[in-house]
Amino acid sequence: MTKLERPDSVPGTTYKLRWLEGLQDETYYLTITNIEYKGKLRPFEVFFTSTSPRHYPWMTALARMISAVFRRGENVKFVATELQEVFDPRGPQHVAGAKHKSLLSYIGKVIEQHMVDIGYLEEMPWPVEDIKLKELHTTTPKVEVTQTTYERGVGEAIVAKEKSPDYPKARQHKEDLDDFDVRF
Repeated sequence: MTKLERPDSVPGTTYKLRWLEGLQDETYYLTITNIEYKGKLRPFEVFFTSTSPRHYPWMTALARMISAVFRRGENVKFVATELQEVFDPRGPQHVAGAKHKSLLSYIGKVIEQHMVDIGYLEEMPWPVEDIKLKELHTTTPKVEVTQTTYERGVGEAIVAKEKSPDYPKARQHKEDLDDFDVRF
């Protein structure tokens, strides 16, 4: 087992990934650096960033683990394959015409395509539906939000209540009660 040493500078590529989290579109940036080893480019490090700070812990942990495996100097094809097997219990998403089991599966697909692009993988281990990385982030899935009859009724009731002439008085009374603090 050979551990590769990090040179002062390494070239890399950053990919912009979009993923739908609930009703909000999240943007993730995946940077993969490369190093020449035995006359061939190979992935060396992985970095993640996101527009949401709530993802920082798992993204940092995943990036450190993947980078540690990449620096070993052995065959690292399995990293992309294993990530692609992770599924999301909320269901898959379609991004740019390709179905991804989860965000991690999508990341695995991007890493695999990167390995092909730099010549680390000679060909895809299995057929892929014409995935082009540059097109993966160009389209955002469209989601149509519909309301159930119950939700529509609740919304209409709230609007009617707010239009009522007694609503401002009732609201002020509730705020007065909230400000009233009794301690024993």
